Amino acid sequence: MAAIKGVGVIWSVGAITYAGGIVLAAGEAAMAQSVAFSRTSEKAEVKDNQGIIRGQIFSGFKKTATITVVPASTTATPSIAEAQSAGNTLMPQAGTSVTLTDDSGAILDATYNIISVRQNRTVDGVATIDLELETGDEGNDITTLVS
Repeated sequence: MAAIKGVGVIWSVGAITYAGGIVLAAGEAAMAQSVAFSRTSEKAEVKDNQGIIRGQIFSGFKKTATITVVPASTTATPSIAEAQSAGNTLMPQAGTSVTLTDDSGAILDATYNIISVRQNRTVDGVATIDLELETGDEGNDITTLVS
């Protein structure tokens, strides 16, 4: 466990829970190894007859999350079979809706659509699963003037 001295920071990856399209059985776990989160939109520029940008139009707001997890067994007597079962559960079809909750802050919390899932295995490491998720992020009010 890390001890904080100095300023408070978000340390590492917290516990991310899944509901909806990913329901892990008792004893199965998805140990988050990394999370990349972004907010994006499409942008169009409005120019005057001199080519000077006088406005910008933002639309198509999205939140995107890419999460790398290790499927694991967490029972008192962990088994490979439980870890394999967790690995299968963490490989839903694209388009499946999954609700995420992050104990490190609410910015990630939402219901996402799975865009892609990839399982990675190496001869000398643990299996990991990369989940790419996306959801709408409407409701942003852009009021900054372009000068």
